[in-house]
Amino acid sequence: MERKKIGILTGILVAALLLLGVAAWLLFGRGEEPIVPDVPGETEQDCTDQNWTVEDFEAYQAEHPNTTVLWNVPIADTTVLSNATEARLPRFCAEDFARLTYLPNLEKLDLTGCTDADVLSEALREALPNCEINDTARSSTDEGWREHVRYEWIRKMFKEYVWVEMPTQ
Repeated sequence: MERKKIGILTGILVAALLLLGVAAWLLFGRGEEPIVPDVPGETEQDCTDQNWTVEDFEAYQAEHPNTTVLWNVPIADTTVLSNATEARLPRFCAEDFARLTYLPNLEKLDLTGCTDADVLSEALREALPNCEINDTARSSTDEGWREHVRYEWIRKMFKEYVWVEMPTQ
């Protein structure tokens, strides 16, 4: 009986210490301002190790207007490096549209799987005129498996072991 009480008390003590540790991390481990070392004279800053929100980035950029910042842009339930030239965003929606401005080097945008692609495609083409946007289907077989334009393309590549450019519609 005494051993059972000691086991229960030990379990309660461990749980209390864990809760105390989590509370301390939440209160003191995460500051209001992102912690980035300032390097005098630097014009580029790698902040990919920071878990920034858009607000964190904008606050840092306001304090350091002449600094180019490499960071992970939160967009469409994922993150994309701010200097990325390609992105695949199957969960992209209208709410994410403004965040594309944080991806100035974007050359290719793959929206395969995006349910709003047909609604957003024209606006995306206007906003990103130099970006190749793949919005041909909500899924790879959305328009039918063998009827889809990609079927013959993929079939030829696998049968002939050659690279074939993806057909455009």
